[in-house]
Amino acid sequence: MDTMIEFDGKTTDQLFESLGSTVEGLTSDEAVKRRKKHGPNQLVFHREKSPFIMLLEEFKGMFPLLLLVSAILCFFANVLSPGEGYNFIGLALLGVVILNAGVSFVQRYKVEQLMQSFQDYIPKQVALMRDGERKVLDAKEIVPGDILLVQEGDRISADGIILSSTELMVDESILTGESEPLEKVAFGTEGQQSCEAFSGATVMKGTATILIVRTAKKTKIGSISDLSQTVKRDLTPMQKELKIFVRKITYLAVALGLVFFLVGFLIGNTFWTNLIFAIGIIVANVPEGLLPTVTLALTQASARMGKRHAVVKNILSVETLGSTTVICTDKTGTLTQNKLHVAGAYLDFTEYSSDKPEELKKSAGAKPLSEIMALCNDVVSATDDAGAQSFKGDPTEVALAEFAAQMSGYDSIRSGFEAVGGSRSPLRPSTCIPPTRQPMAHST
Repeated sequence: MDTMIEFDGKTTDQLFESLGSTVEGLTSDEAVKRRKKHGPNQLVFHREKSPFIMLLEEFKGMFPLLLLVSAILCFFANVLSPGEGYNFIGLALLGVVILNAGVSFVQRYKVEQLMQSFQDYIPKQVALMRDGERKVLDAKEIVPGDILLVQEGDRISADGIILSSTELMVDESILTGESEPLEKVAFGTEGQQSCEAFSGATVMKGTATILIVRTAKKTKIGSISDLSQTVKRDLTPMQKELKIFVRKITYLAVALGLVFFLVGFLIGNTFWTNLIFAIGIIVANVPEGLLPTVTLALTQASARMGKRHAVVKNILSVETLGSTTVICTDKTGTLTQNKLHVAGAYLDFTEYSSDKPEELKKSAGAKPLSEIMALCNDVVSATDDAGAQSFKGDPTEVALAEFAAQMSGYDSIRSGFEAVGGSRSPLRPSTCIPPTRQPMAHST
């Protein structure tokens, strides 16, 4: 179900009644009962595989199996006719298979560890109303009927109805692919804005109180998780070609072996002599060097893509990308980084490049320009552990904030002014009136 149409036309009281909840949230005992019924609020986008299972999977392809069968035939021939060197051929074939499996396994294991690290993007702690009090609990504890409290920077952990909000802007690009933040309003508010909050979305601005309706696999992103687990992967073009090639080589090798086996009988050779000769013919027709050549070539391509921050789950998928002829995609946030930057400024009939900020700072209009960019802005400024400043919000406002930070310092400009009123809603082409700010009084 894409939208929560079952709540259309209901009042807030009816909404609480249908979910068996109150404005003070659930009691701890009731939450435990519902968690047993609905299960933990947890999604599985990638099922962890045992390293041993991953290693065994490297031997199930037709080509590795062909080489393994050839190695077994060589060892059998060596038993029948010792000293002919069949054991060395068998060891060589076995070594090729093991080397190929080892290289491919290492690549897959690295990606497996990386995929598991993606779980860190799922919020671990959330603020809930339990027993009439605000409590910080594990996100897995959320159940339908809970009251979730979110603010700027939080990632919503379950689907729900917004009971109250303050200038709420939500990024739902993980669900819709649209990079533009959406304005959300409280339940019962007239207008076309949505009052639904979805798991996986990020709060870009404002605060909200959300009544949880669905958790785990029942959420909108949960349905995507289920689909990802049921997808049947087709063979890559190279795998299809190799499968056909191995089948033809096998038929040819076995046919030649049988022909020479029969010819041996016709010329009077013994059974064991003919069998050993037939095994030699079969093994000789197996291209043992092809498998490591293909694997090493694809591994090198995966390594080159990794240097460009591309994650290759399966080395054979590299060839799939190379054989792609048409890619259908949108642009913003997909082929691009969804980032804007100030290329230059035009002040006092003079054009200045952003690559040369020193020249722009000498202009008389540089200071008011920086102040306008910093004050007429609603981005969220944050500093990471390394002390680097970053901005979150509308891409246009982020670009202006970064330029202001380069010029005079974004935070230093805003700290010298105080908001005295006005709308705090994001700027739009039709309403470009920023919140009124006046210089703060400094004592001397």
